Amino acid sequence: MCGRFALQASPEQVKALFAYQEHPNFPPRANIAPTEPIAIVVREGGQNHFHLMR
Repeated sequence: MCGRFALQASPEQVKALFAYQEHPNFPPRANIAPTEPIAIVVREGGQNHFHLMR
């Protein structure tokens, strides 16, 4: 059985929390499956950066 999770914050809320430079437009989702792309924030070179991962 696979795990699922939710990301219900808006792109603006996530950007305000993590202060990255990119301007992604991803939808809030309540049922994210393991095979779907998800929003992540990584620290690279002393700055936060937004990426989509699967």
